[in-house]
Amino acid sequence: MFPDKILVYNPTLTPAGPIEFEYQFVKPNPPVQSGDMIDLHSVSIFSSPGDIADWPITVGITKLSMSRDKGLAFEFDKTVPENWKWMTGHGDDNYQYTVWAGHASGMAAFIQMWQGRFSTGHMDVREGNVINWTNHFHDNWAYDPRWGSLNSYMPSAGEKMFFLVSAGNGRDQSGVSSVRERSQVIEITLPPDDEGMFNF
Repeated sequence: MFPDKILVYNPTLTPAGPIEFEYQFVKPNPPVQSGDMIDLHSVSIFSSPGDIADWPITVGITKLSMSRDKGLAFEFDKTVPENWKWMTGHGDDNYQYTVWAGHASGMAAFIQMWQGRFSTGHMDVREGNVINWTNHFHDNWAYDPRWGSLNSYMPSAGEKMFFLVSAGNGRDQSGVSSVRERSQVIEITLPPDDEGMFNF
């Protein structure tokens, strides 16, 4: 147990003598990983590895493309490492990485990206004749209560969303499936008409 006061002797004072100072120990906030656009330590993690904040960043997202026909497509600063793969047990099938999404209060790993899969897939939920990201996320990504507050999240143009990718399979996992490695967390402002490109 540390004291909350300390006596310091300062010979430059006239007359010289001890001075009593009050101070308080403050626990520092956990460090933010280099490149992260949000501190994952402050975010609730749902149905995904809970220690994702402490996984080292070994791959950088350089570009995110959003389109109605392809969904989300990521580009990286290097080829995704072979040791990221998690073999499914069905022949050569593997998940190279998992796409996470969320807001400032919660995130989860949703879309399993197997080798050769270019994008998360088209936005196939329609409101009238308009493909709509708001409904697409709710109905095809966070459609179940196991994703906590994300289950009721209805993102719309102009809002901030956060994304990252992690090695192997992160969906419905409590721990690591291949290696504890991930990308940085990126932030985008959702574009109108669900069409946009973002460079990092």
